[in-house]
Amino acid sequence: MTASALTTTTAKEFERSATRSSARPRIEAVLAIGFGVALTLAMQGYQFGRSNHTVYLIDALRHASPHLLQNDWFATQTLHYHAAFGLMTRALMKLGVIEPAFLVGHVALAVLLHAAWWRIVRALGGGAAAFVISEILFHISAAGTGLGMYQFLQDGAFLPSNIASVAMLWGISLWLSGRRAWSALLFGVSGLFHLNYAIVAPALWVLLAATAWWRDGRRPTGLEWLGAVAMIELCLMNIAPAAIVIARRGPGMPLAEFIDVYVHLRHPHHYAPLAWPAWLWISLLWPLPLAWLFFRDARGTVPAEQVGQIVMIVLLLLVIAFLGAGVWYASETLVQLSLWRFSVFVKLLTCVAAAMWITTHARRAWLPAAASVVIGLAMIAGCLVRGPYFGVFSITTDDPPYLAACDWIRANTPADAIFLVPPDEQDFRLRAQRAIVVNYKCVPQLSSELPAWRERLGQILMMDIRELPTPFPKTLAAIRDRYESLPPEHYANVARRYDARYVLVGRRLPDEWEPKRVTAMNDATPAYFLYDLQR
Repeated sequence: MTASALTTTTAKEFERSATRSSARPRIEAVLAIGFGVALTLAMQGYQFGRSNHTVYLIDALRHASPHLLQNDWFATQTLHYHAAFGLMTRALMKLGVIEPAFLVGHVALAVLLHAAWWRIVRALGGGAAAFVISEILFHISAAGTGLGMYQFLQDGAFLPSNIASVAMLWGISLWLSGRRAWSALLFGVSGLFHLNYAIVAPALWVLLAATAWWRDGRRPTGLEWLGAVAMIELCLMNIAPAAIVIARRGPGMPLAEFIDVYVHLRHPHHYAPLAWPAWLWISLLWPLPLAWLFFRDARGTVPAEQVGQIVMIVLLLLVIAFLGAGVWYASETLVQLSLWRFSVFVKLLTCVAAAMWITTHARRAWLPAAASVVIGLAMIAGCLVRGPYFGVFSITTDDPPYLAACDWIRANTPADAIFLVPPDEQDFRLRAQRAIVVNYKCVPQLSSELPAWRERLGQILMMDIRELPTPFPKTLAAIRDRYESLPPEHYANVARRYDARYVLVGRRLPDEWEPKRVTAMNDATPAYFLYDLQR
């Protein structure tokens, strides 16, 4: 072989080697992110139009089809403050592509969540080993559930809070890589889609920026100022309309009653920390010692210090929430800030820091990484066989016969009719696309709107609803038992009080009600009985 040929061959081999070495990080990133996405989707599953998801679709349905729900109290007389999400949902409803679009959106959020997660690990100096370990640490910690039962991808559905949480995590990852203006923009996007983020996200960014500018001893650049202004404007687009509506609503119920009804009865899983199970607290707190060891060892490393600052700021918010909206309830506003939802960021970041410490101090870093992959694959397989969360937990939903009744009603009753339905149900407004008097699931957010909700439920059930048992499944069961035991005359009286034409029950009423029974529905769905009071 000539010298020139040898040189050419050597150059080609070097080029191939360089190509392989440059492609390897990308392949690792794709495989690692794919592993995380598969684990999260298998663990949480996916659902459309059930439970909490119905609440976010009702307002869009009313605006997309104005002839529907025009007489529904909840849809027309209460605050629906997810404006950006509502506009997007209306457009997708009008196009008739909302279900496939939401599925694509949910998968995209899962990918973006883990892509930001990967960027954070890389910013701290970790690689695929630290990433997969952090994934397992996170998912074995109550399936990634934070305090208040909040998650990054809440309820396995495409929700405004999920868009906001992923956008904020991307903002954090961009901050760690020094792209502060883009970080501000992503913090603003999170605030645009969710009101709680519109308050907390810009405050967090300002604190980080002030600390960084003081540490660096320089003024912010023009691009950083521009990003901050964009962030504030995006957040105000969510805050301003809600503030106007709140001001117009006027004063609400007394604080003590608000805490009794909204916190202790309706949302103890979100707002009553003294009632939460020990495992939920342990799942958040156990990574903290390992994370502290990593932050101590990485002192002087800017990204690690910044992650530590974010963890400390959010932990401080959680302490404020625990004292001011947990042990003592200082104000309605502090409760509704839902500061507990930001605990998921503490959980993720401390799991990442703990994984970094493990890979740094393990003699063979590949061993815990390999074990994590095996555990993750076993978790995925278990969830595929038994269902999300290994079949241990599932979202409370209406039974198939009730959904069949909703389908029949949507096709065979006037669009402007109002229905008295079992108040424990959750899907009627969305599935039947008809107005109802009230249900337990769709609760107003403002204390000025809560009295009407409580009055309607109390009138139907003939009781003070504060006497209902908790938690949520027991509440629904008690409501159903109470509703089905009421005398038929009471159904008629309550229906007339709220201009309802139809009464839907799960039992056949006495013979004198036969002329009002809609027999055609019973032929289709024998488990439920519909009565037309205009007959």
